Amino acid sequence: MEVDNGGPSPKTPPQCQHEDFNSTDSNSHNPDYLEPRLANTMIPPEQRLKKFSPAAKKRVEKATASLAQLRCVVKNSPAEYGVQYTHILRRAAQDNELTKLEYSWGMKYGTLHVDSRYNVMRLEAVLHHLFDNNQWLLLPELHIIKIYLTASMQRPIKNLKKLVPAGPYKYKLVATDKLKGYKLDCYNGAPTCNTQAEPNHFSPYFFPFDNLPMITSHIHPRFVICNTGRKHLMLAGLCTKNSK
Repeated sequence: MEVDNGGPSPKTPPQCQHEDFNSTDSNSHNPDYLEPRLANTMIPPEQRLKKFSPAAKKRVEKATASLAQLRCVVKNSPAEYGVQYTHILRRAAQDNELTKLEYSWGMKYGTLHVDSRYNVMRLEAVLHHLFDNNQWLLLPELHIIKIYLTASMQRPIKNLKKLVPAGPYKYKLVATDKLKGYKLDCYNGAPTCNTQAEPNHFSPYFFPFDNLPMITSHIHPRFVICNTGRKHLMLAGLCTKNSK
């Protein structure tokens, strides 16, 4: 039986193609899609997870040029104040986890790349650490969640690429109880590191941050929903950080 796995013949492991989300490839939800993984066509982990390249960073910068630019997407702080690139779908994701997502999202094997611009936002170092350690998460707008929920209950599942219009998108920051003592001092306007800080330059927000404005970002809801779902499972004790 011929199976389209989106790569070279089974004799040679396929090369990992950089996927910047808008690929038009589809596996048509072939029930035999996972079969090549049982042979010797698995992509080596080192090809799935390469160093976050300058080119990938440039793509993120381009996507955020009309939004937060290089500033923190939550606090609006300047890039010089320890703002870091932060992945939504974790960079430590295993090959079989990416494979399952490719199948569910209607993509060919080896085309989902964690360094897609739509999977990366910029955060201050402390917020980055707290995000990666499940202290807070993002929720898409309710109508976006309903679209994906409806699609997930249909068989076969529709091509998820075409479910929602192009961004930017809005997200709600939701914090766990571990952030009860945390305060967000968000910058007003577009500050620079050379500007003398004044009290009126900041807006303070306290747990549970209900009055924090919605966060506008280019990151795609698919990645956010995947990250948020995983965090809910971990917080409920239903999976671990290293679960596949």
